[in-house]
Amino acid sequence: MPELVQPVPLPVPPALQPWIALDVGFEVLLCVRPECRYAVSPRSLSQHLRQKHKANTQLQREVTRYTQQFLTVYSDYDFRTVPLPLRGGLPVPILPVLSGFQCIYCSFTTQSRSSIRKHANQEHHQKGLKDEEICRKVQLQTWFEERRARYWVVDASGRSRDVNNGPSGGSGSGSDNGDDEGAAIKAEIEEWVKKEEEEYKVSTVATEIDPWLQYTGWEKVLAGSKHSLVKTAEFTATATADEPELERLLQSWERIVQRSLGTLAAVSQYKDILKWWASPKNEAASQKPFELPQNHRKTIPRYSQTFGRLLCYVMRAAPEEPGEESETGVVFSAIQWVCIQDIRKILQQPVAEAEGVVVVEAEAEGGAVGGAVAAAAEAVDNQLDNALIGLIISLLAQDTSQLLLYASLVIYYLAIRGVNP
Repeated sequence: MPELVQPVPLPVPPALQPWIALDVGFEVLLCVRPECRYAVSPRSLSQHLRQKHKANTQLQREVTRYTQQFLTVYSDYDFRTVPLPLRGGLPVPILPVLSGFQCIYCSFTTQSRSSIRKHANQEHHQKGLKDEEICRKVQLQTWFEERRARYWVVDASGRSRDVNNGPSGGSGSGSDNGDDEGAAIKAEIEEWVKKEEEEYKVSTVATEIDPWLQYTGWEKVLAGSKHSLVKTAEFTATATADEPELERLLQSWERIVQRSLGTLAAVSQYKDILKWWASPKNEAASQKPFELPQNHRKTIPRYSQTFGRLLCYVMRAAPEEPGEESETGVVFSAIQWVCIQDIRKILQQPVAEAEGVVVVEAEAEGGAVGGAVAAAAEAVDNQLDNALIGLIISLLAQDTSQLLLYASLVIYYLAIRGVNP
């Protein structure tokens, strides 16, 4: 039987070494830029360096040539197919070591406390238990970041393995030079771990040097988050392709906006109605809040996007159970939590767009099934719109007279976005 030929390691050219590295053991390309330090798929590496790290054209050409050679030696991969190291092994030096949780009933791992509690609730039917009764704190790594992450547990207390050799480590010559190298790598890992742990601790010192932070009080308020300020700000991002439920929520928000604009256009034709709203003079119509901004074609989409990001933030930060701490430290009222749970239940129903495919096929066949499916899809959308309107009312009509300023979800969101209320 012929022996399997192992691929010859393809060294990274010197010009690219400040940008990328190759993990020979797992055949994975890593971006080594300080602000990144994660894996990148070969076919998207040039684009990644151009868009995220502003690499020049000459560097992009060299990267393209290298990745073409890479794909002749190694297999292509993405975040779904890249192999993972064994759990409990030594860290990959370039990748950051992350603080996270592992389920005590199975191998599920995550960085999110909310996700681990949701997992224990849905998969193991464990509700209302303390954190230590459902999970343990662990150190994690992942090839890819954010929503493409697939975690494995690492032991960062020992020596990290060498990415230039196999998964089991280096050549093991036992020389003094090897010992020095191992000590240097270990020190580097310890420094990374310390940095990652400190990143989750936000200073709450009242004598913050920045007078703007002193004035707004954001430093104290945002210290309640379980994450760094940068990570907390990511909760306010708009929905991505990896978040279909939030995309449905934003579609619902867009329907509400369009219905509101339609109502506005209709009401604006009846000036007498506007006099009854809030006009200081009976003979003059009060245009607010029924008057569109002068540059409304640009202003309304921008305002709509900002409010849509607020809704995404609320859904991401909300706890699974009432009374639980949220991921970012913000407090939800009882009615807000109920509205969020209603929305979550509706979002678990079949997606209207997916049903729309069935509708088209059924109508093409001339059957009556299509109409029924379309009606069902519309009913789900209406339920979602009504539930979302309820949440919006609970956010905007919240009585804050007896609350601290940042107890309001809206004001807390503005603080994360850097808008002084």
